[in-house]
Amino acid sequence: MEGLPKILRYVLIVLSILLTVFAIILIGVGIWLLVEFPSFNRIVDNPLVRSSVYIIMVVGIVLAIVSIFALVGAIKLNKIFLLLFITIQLVMFTLEWIAAGFAFYVGTADAHAYLSSQANTTLVQYIVEGDPLPLTWDDLHQKGECCAINGPDDFQYTPWYNPPNTEEFPDSCCTVDGSGNYVDTTQCHNRVDTYYFKDGCLTSLEAFVTSNLYAGIAIGIIVAIIQAVAIILSVVLLCILTEEDIGVSLACGQVDVERYEEDPKPSQREEIGRASCRERV
Repeated sequence: MEGLPKILRYVLIVLSILLTVFAIILIGVGIWLLVEFPSFNRIVDNPLVRSSVYIIMVVGIVLAIVSIFALVGAIKLNKIFLLLFITIQLVMFTLEWIAAGFAFYVGTADAHAYLSSQANTTLVQYIVEGDPLPLTWDDLHQKGECCAINGPDDFQYTPWYNPPNTEEFPDSCCTVDGSGNYVDTTQCHNRVDTYYFKDGCLTSLEAFVTSNLYAGIAIGIIVAIIQAVAIILSVVLLCILTEEDIGVSLACGQVDVERYEEDPKPSQREEIGRASCRERV
């Protein structure tokens, strides 16, 4: 294999490695979202949002496996692996664009109203600090440096506002020092500036969704471009390998007339044909 086919082979190997790297990144992003932002998943409390994290990880795993097909197919010049890569990638490529379009529509259609509604559904269940759901909100308060949905006053519509609680909002809406300790809860609940978070978390939630949405779309476009080029190169390489196999088959099917004339015995023609094939190939 020389010239253009050899170049295609090496380029496909490089693209396969790049796809594998992006696959590992997708898996890492999924794990990162599960570990670092569990509060977002619980607060939004939507099956589609929760499952999207796992979908990202599954896509990464599948992409890694399929990329290995292309890598093996390019290195070993294996038509079966190349065909598997082309088939699966075409299916993935189509589904990815459908998913990207849906995510963009959901993320930009009315994110403010959606997030506000979903967050309100869980905030009204805030009763006492220490329970699982309040801990989720507490985590968001500290990480987002915010309080409730639109601000501390939102807690007057929650069970938190009832006895035995005497404060208007939980301590998690208070600022902390470098060690993670509350600076001054008394000043905080007296609503002294710099001691409490006066802004709501809806802005932080929207920023989180928007930034991750556009980052995801950007990565998706890059991966899609690499996938498209890899698919095209795989198809071309597969066609070249198929043509070469056809050429070999034709060469092996030819009869060396001169050698047949030297040894025309029918019992020896098969072996002569094989020898002729090896010489031609």
